[in-house]
Amino acid sequence: MDNKVSSHRRFIAKMERDLKSYYDEADSKSFVKTYNTYTNLSQPSDYIEELYYESLLDLDESQKIVEHALKRMNQGLGDYEMHTNFLLEALNSAGRHAEVLEFSEQLLREDIPHEFRFGIQQHRVRAEESIHSFINNPEQRIKVTKEDFQNFDFLDKMTFLEDITELVDLSYKDLILQEIKDENEPLVYTQMLLYLRSINYKGSLEITKLGETMTVQPSQLPELDKFYLVSDVLPILMDILDATNPSLKDEAEIMLYGHLLYIYPFKPDFSNEDIADAYAHYLQDLIGQSYDKNNHHEIRAWIEKIDKTMIENEQ
Repeated sequence: MDNKVSSHRRFIAKMERDLKSYYDEADSKSFVKTYNTYTNLSQPSDYIEELYYESLLDLDESQKIVEHALKRMNQGLGDYEMHTNFLLEALNSAGRHAEVLEFSEQLLREDIPHEFRFGIQQHRVRAEESIHSFINNPEQRIKVTKEDFQNFDFLDKMTFLEDITELVDLSYKDLILQEIKDENEPLVYTQMLLYLRSINYKGSLEITKLGETMTVQPSQLPELDKFYLVSDVLPILMDILDATNPSLKDEAEIMLYGHLLYIYPFKPDFSNEDIADAYAHYLQDLIGQSYDKNNHHEIRAWIEKIDKTMIENEQ
């Protein structure tokens, strides 16, 4: 047994020496490959993990940095400040400047060490400068073609659509009007509608979601936070849960905001009160509390349809 433990420790020590050697030689590919094997056997030191982040940056693997940092932060492992700094650096490198501003704004509200705060502010300044340059120098923007957009994965599409929505970039109106006809991803579809709303598109548009079809004028669509599901139904639902099961309030808010993105801008022909009551029953049923399943059965079927679509979409 002692020999096995000793051999294991020597093996780990050798891998650490190899990692340092790969880093010194700027062999980032070998470093990352060895690091992945190493972390299956041992928790990395902060120093080794920092070298891992730098190697990923060298390989232009911004998304892997984001995923790794978020995973480690959620697990409560490693150095939180280091994870945060590399996360923000990766987001900036990937052009996801709006996310840097949003995340950094939340962090700066907290009581954090001065040096950590200063580092976050530097990432924030870089993001602001990039956005400012992007807005004021349209000739420097990389033009996204129809082929580019069709080859984008989900994250790229969402980032692109959020950017042109924020910039109110009219130049992509025809592209989005064409692509929305064949878009099957509900969240992308919603962001397309929000883009068309942002440019005040006044044409009529026939849209389909969850098997339902309606004609809308994007310029007349509501903002997300003024959509009935969260502006009207959610407050009623919270009142119901306050009186029946307050522990479900957080789950209720998460569910309705999630459903909002899938159904926007559709509104079924039910009253807000009945929808809220149906959600209350549905949530209680999810935790095994009995209730009359015939209550608002049409609305329940509608809620279940949204949930099913979300689950299928996430697979």
